[in-house]
Amino acid sequence: MKPHQICYRFADKDCRLSDEQKKSIVFLNGDMSRKIWNDFVSDKHHLFLMDRSEYIFLHQFCVINTDAHDFSHTRQKLEKFFTSSSFMISLWGPACGALCHPSILASAWDDFFYPSDENTVAIGFPNRRCVFSYENYLYLSKARKMDDRRIREKP
Repeated sequence: MKPHQICYRFADKDCRLSDEQKKSIVFLNGDMSRKIWNDFVSDKHHLFLMDRSEYIFLHQFCVINTDAHDFSHTRQKLEKFFTSSSFMISLWGPACGALCHPSILASAWDDFFYPSDENTVAIGFPNRRCVFSYENYLYLSKARKMDDRRIREKP
């Protein structure tokens, strides 16, 4: 996926975000997205390729079936979950990412996570709370810490 290929989701006429909210999203270049993915998600290019020993999500807090609840119920759950996060990084695989405020993600969560997504993760900072999706489910969890050895080894 090209770094800004995901922009179509926010340009769609059905996108829930206002023009001001859309302008506040900062899209990351491919190198930056890959670095964040490698540091906080996995060295593998897809969530399904990870084995249990490298699983990024340490504590599962909640699973939301988006078919069973209306949009506002899911938005409220996400707002509450990310209250202590000051910013979010959304990653659509390792090559495509964006920085936004947690309220942006919560107010348009269905533009960030499509039911067909299998490789989408959003991580809140500084607390590393994260959400990832599979089919019609959102999994709320906590991402791993960056491995200190990997930080020292990188230039």
